[in-house]
Amino acid sequence: SGQRLSGQTLTGGQPVDEITTKLTEARAALGTDPSKAVGLYQEIITLDPKNAEARTYTAWLLALSSTNVSPDAASLALKQATKLFTEVTTDTPDYADAHCLFAVTAGRWYTTPDPDLANAQGKLCLANNPPAGMRGMIQQFVDNLGGGTSSSVAPTSTP
Repeated sequence: SGQRLSGQTLTGGQPVDEITTKLTEARAALGTDPSKAVGLYQEIITLDPKNAEARTYTAWLLALSSTNVSPDAASLALKQATKLFTEVTTDTPDYADAHCLFAVTAGRWYTTPDPDLANAQGKLCLANNPPAGMRGMIQQFVDNLGGGTSSSVAPTSTP
């Protein structure tokens, strides 16, 4: 037995913290309700400004939002996404998701694609043990960048 602390269950299990709960909710909303996901990720960033997952997926959603807006809005969204991706890949260089999604953003969503940046980020993604569902997509993406084209991956869904 032991002392039950505030927030623990009767079985003594540890409480799920607010950030973990919000991350789970945001992941669930990624493919179905991007606005909800962005709001949750922003709440997480408020609680934990260095949270790599929240910053990465905020950047990804910004990049995705650049496709159906005016050129000025697209440029702003991509600049914000790039800033966040750069911060996360610098602060947390072993977080594969940031490198993976930065690679796709640079190679697919930039107004003028940057195959060098996409290739470098793709290789960093693969070197940092990305999630299984992302590995094959990014490997194919990097392989196809060899010729300077970036038309191999259509990121219509999030990993």
